[in-house]
Amino acid sequence: MHPVTFSFTKQPAERFSIGIDWRDRLAETETLSAVEVTAERLDLDGTPAPEVLDGSGIAGAISYVTVKNGTSGVTYKITVRVRTSLDNVYEADLTMRVLEV
Repeated sequence: MHPVTFSFTKQPAERFSIGIDWRDRLAETETLSAVEVTAERLDLDGTPAPEVLDGSGIAGAISYVTVKNGTSGVTYKITVRVRTSLDNVYEADLTMRVLEV
């Protein structure tokens, strides 16, 4: 099992959802039961940045987080934690760079 991590770049005005597929980590009958998402600014020693999040959800074995806004030139760490029907907790770390092009 490998850690779930990836990076992406967005412009400040963009708003879109990102899906994370957890199927490789789930047992055959295991399902996702909850998702929790946090964001922090990497340039300010982990200052919370909830303003870049616009909701989250679950569809089958995929969790979703919607990102929005952000300050151009700033990189954010978004942490997605899911809990499963077997009470397992898995985590993904996303790095989001905001850049006005």
